[in-house]
Amino acid sequence: MRGDKDVTRGRFLEAINRIKSGTVTNKELKTRNSVKLNRSTVEKEAGLGVGSLRHYPDIVEKIDGVSDDGLIAQGKYEALKNENKKLKIDKRDISKDRDVHKKAAEKAKLNLNKKLSAQHQLVTALFDRVPIEEREELMKKISNKSADGKVTRISEYKSS
Repeated sequence: MRGDKDVTRGRFLEAINRIKSGTVTNKELKTRNSVKLNRSTVEKEAGLGVGSLRHYPDIVEKIDGVSDDGLIAQGKYEALKNENKKLKIDKRDISKDRDVHKKAAEKAKLNLNKKLSAQHQLVTALFDRVPIEEREELMKKISNKSADGKVTRISEYKSS
């Protein structure tokens, strides 16, 4: 009789290992997306009757002590692998988008600088067309408006 208990204990331990690794052999357990490591699933995987674990308190302790929630997913590795693959694709797409937007931003900055330069040249040329005797009065009117640096500062040309 002692030998039978050892054989049964071995079946339970093998069942626990198969559930942990996600390689269950029981037909019912194979159909599940995930298999929880609990007394019922271990008894099913070991091919033994319901309640047969009650005679093996050491095995019950192993089952209860594996994890608090007892969840060991049969296809968890594959699910995580697929999720990782999707994240890598997303990362690659984001990197491509970042590069495209970075190039567009650089091009826009270059165009903006060209337009600002052209605007500055135009304002300077127009200012030069204002007669010298009218420049002082014109400067007084606009000097406060150009203090934020967003408008060409005509006061820079006062000495002209």
